[in-house]
Amino acid sequence: MTKHRTRGFLLRALSAGLLGWGLSAAAQGVDTFENNGVIQQLDPVGEQIVIDGRYYTLPTAVAQQARDQRGTKITLQRGMRVSFYGSTSSHIPKIQGINFLRWSDR
Repeated sequence: MTKHRTRGFLLRALSAGLLGWGLSAAAQGVDTFENNGVIQQLDPVGEQIVIDGRYYTLPTAVAQQARDQRGTKITLQRGMRVSFYGSTSSHIPKIQGINFLRWSDR
């Protein structure tokens, strides 16, 4: 019976170690962000957007999925205040989701 307990313990320890290693490796590879601001420039063809003076990549598929607070699809335009999130795994941060909040007071 001691062999079975030892084998079970070793398997659990190995599983926990592999899980920890996998989670740390995944966490090191991608940095994410959340922000909000006003759209100043929008170039859907080049998949570029400028929000509050910062340049981001905005894939066409993400722009086409933009929604307002009620969940209704919208077309992004200059002057809109938006909330967005994405990753900074490349030299230009890439937006992965964007939502319309309201028109800017500016």
